[in-house]
Amino acid sequence: MYYYIIIIIYKYKFIIYIMIKRNKCIKCNFKLKHFYIRENFPIKFCVCNEFSNIRRNLSFSICEKCNIIQLDKLVKLDELYDSGHNYGIIGNTWKKFFSFLNNIIEKDIINSNVLEIGCPSAKIALSNKGFNNWYIVDPNVKKIDRKDVYPINTFFDEKFKIDKRIDFIIHSHLFEHIYNPREFLKNCHNILKDNGKMTFAVPNMEHILDHNIAPYGGVMFEHNIFYSKKTIVDMLEKLNFEILNIFDFENHSIIFETKKVMKLNNFIKIENDINYLDKFYKNMEYYDKFIKNCFDVCLCELNEGKKIYLFGASYNTQILLYMGLHRLNVSGILDNCIQKQNKYLYGYNIKIYSPEILIDNNCIVILKNGYYSNEIKKQIILLNKNIIII
Repeated sequence: MYYYIIIIIYKYKFIIYIMIKRNKCIKCNFKLKHFYIRENFPIKFCVCNEFSNIRRNLSFSICEKCNIIQLDKLVKLDELYDSGHNYGIIGNTWKKFFSFLNNIIEKDIINSNVLEIGCPSAKIALSNKGFNNWYIVDPNVKKIDRKDVYPINTFFDEKFKIDKRIDFIIHSHLFEHIYNPREFLKNCHNILKDNGKMTFAVPNMEHILDHNIAPYGGVMFEHNIFYSKKTIVDMLEKLNFEILNIFDFENHSIIFETKKVMKLNNFIKIENDINYLDKFYKNMEYYDKFIKNCFDVCLCELNEGKKIYLFGASYNTQILLYMGLHRLNVSGILDNCIQKQNKYLYGYNIKIYSPEILIDNNCIVILKNGYYSNEIKKQIILLNKNIIII
C-alpha cells in the first residue's frame, strides 16, 4: 500500500485529500485488477449533529489469483474513524447475537486477562463477569465505570503493544474493517500467551451477496474486503491459529473460535471459493430494479403527496440515496436507535426520526435495511397497518 494525494479546488480553496492505494491482495499479495467504481461516495457510515459531506471514489478490485473482491482505494483511518458510531445493541437480532457470542466465550474469560479490539461502548465486557482484567483498545472507547475494565484509546495496529499477559482476545464485526488483516492476525498471535485463544465474529458476507441483502455484498469504505468463510480459514491457518470451532449465528454472523499454536498440525477443509464477480454484478442489477420500483410506487397518482421515509440510518440507506432515491422528496430517515434520532445521516441533509412518527401518518416507507428488514416490517405494521412499505 502507498498514499496518494488528491487536490480539489472548491470555492476558490485548495482541499487536499490523502488516500491509501491498495495494489496487492490482502491474502496472497498478488496483483489486483480494478473492475468497478462509484464516484463521490460519502466516506463514512455514521450520523452527525449537522449535515456533513466528504466524499471519495468507492473503487473495487479483484485479486487475479484468489478472486477476493476488495477496495483498492482506502480512506485514512484517522479520518474514517475520527468519531465513534457503535451505538450498542439495537433490535432483537443483535440481542440474540450477543447472547450467543457470550455463551461461547464465557468459559474462556474466567480468571483471564482479556483484550477486546474495536468496541467503544464496552457492551460485551459489561455483560460478562469472572475475568481478571478486560482491556478495550479503540480510538473512540468511552470511559468505563467499572474498575476491572480498562479503555485504551488508540488503534490496534503493528505499533500497538501491551505489557500485560493476554489470555484471550475477542473482537466482533471488526475484522472486515481491518486494512492489513495478515498484519493484524500476526499482532494478535504475538500478543497472546502460548495456547491463548482468540474468538471473533464477522458478518456472513456470502449470504449478504447471495440474497442481495446489501449492495456490493456489504463492501464499503469501512467493510473494505469481501470475506468468504474459506478466505478467513486460510488466513488463520497460515498464521498459526488452530480453528477449534466455527459457529453460524443464523445467516447473520460467523464466529471463529481459535487457539494460538507455534506449528499447525490440524487443518480443516472448506469448499473451494467461487468467483463472486458475476454475483456482484447481479447484485447491482437487483438494486437498480429496486430503485426503479421505488420511483414507480412513490410517483404513482394514488400516492401523490404522501410523505416518503427510508428506514435505517445505515449503509444501505446511504447506497439507496446515492443510487437515485435522493431525487425523491424524502421527508426523513427512521431509526430505532435513540442516539441517532434528530441527527443527520452522513452525506445527506436528511434528518433522522423515531419510527413513532409513523403512527397516524399516511405515508410510504422504503425498507431495505439488510438482514433486519423482516423484524422492522413487523414493527411498522404494529405502528400503522396502513403504511405502504416498499
